[in-house]
Amino acid sequence: MKDLGFHSEIIWLDYDSFQQNRNENVGYHLDQRPIELLFKIGLINLDKPAGPTSHDVVATVKKILEVKKAGHSGTLDPNVSGILPIGLNNATKILHTFHLIPKNYVCNMEVHDKTKDVDWEEYFQEFTGLIYQYPPLESNVKRRLRKRTIYSLEFLEKSLSEVLFTVECEAGTYIRTLCIDLGRASGVGAHMRELRRIKTGPFDETSRVTLHNLFDAYMDYKETGDEKGLRNTILPIEFGTSHLPELVVKNSAVWNLCHGVRLGTSGILGFSQNINQEKIVAVKTAKGELIGLGTLLIPASDLQKEHHSAFKIDSVIMPQDLYPR
Repeated sequence: MKDLGFHSEIIWLDYDSFQQNRNENVGYHLDQRPIELLFKIGLINLDKPAGPTSHDVVATVKKILEVKKAGHSGTLDPNVSGILPIGLNNATKILHTFHLIPKNYVCNMEVHDKTKDVDWEEYFQEFTGLIYQYPPLESNVKRRLRKRTIYSLEFLEKSLSEVLFTVECEAGTYIRTLCIDLGRASGVGAHMRELRRIKTGPFDETSRVTLHNLFDAYMDYKETGDEKGLRNTILPIEFGTSHLPELVVKNSAVWNLCHGVRLGTSGILGFSQNINQEKIVAVKTAKGELIGLGTLLIPASDLQKEHHSAFKIDSVIMPQDLYPR
């Protein structure tokens, strides 16, 4: 269903009604969304350069695009480069869900004792899985012991003084601390020399854009009205919801949801197989448009039964009057 704007397997309660709702002349198919709406609910897969802070980069994006509000997910230290997802205006409301997504990095670690030959793959195996960390002194968070999961550590290459490796880890893992702990465990001492984030869920280096790309695209739009560059630069907000279970609703329910009314099962067209009461749910139209984020109020097994209050929207993303009452 990816071509329809949905990212997970959907159980359709009435597929004919879904097709009928999808073809109604309301809302927008994702590839036909007006550029003005992208400014309100768009995402940018920004390639942050080493040097500025994440806050500085967001301020630059706001200045370039002349938007009032923007935010980022997953702070990168000033000397770290790589993938920094940025949300524009209402899209900032989904950024907190990115803490559920694993992060991928490539790290260059400097070794202190260059006289010893270390089998790094052995130590990487030791540090794969659940680990315990204290945040580094440089961080601005409380220094308490934390549990984090390392999904994979892959050795790439080494010299006498440096080790290059990739890591896939839980959000909130400190790679700087990981390098120090690897150095202690191996007995040679080590610290992080260079770090680059190469992936945050669906955001990877294949769709990354730089601040220069963003500036050039916006200037083309302002000076000539050419939207192509911006459409290649600003992603639909739905791109950032692939990690969330989905609820697809009838067009007649959209206005009510946008105004905080709870949804009954009669307004549901379909739902993800992995939906449950414990997860944040992305509620969408038949065209695949994100309405907002919410909470399932009944067990998933009851979604095919009649309930007057089955879903509560917690955060509205879509402009409230895009769909008629």
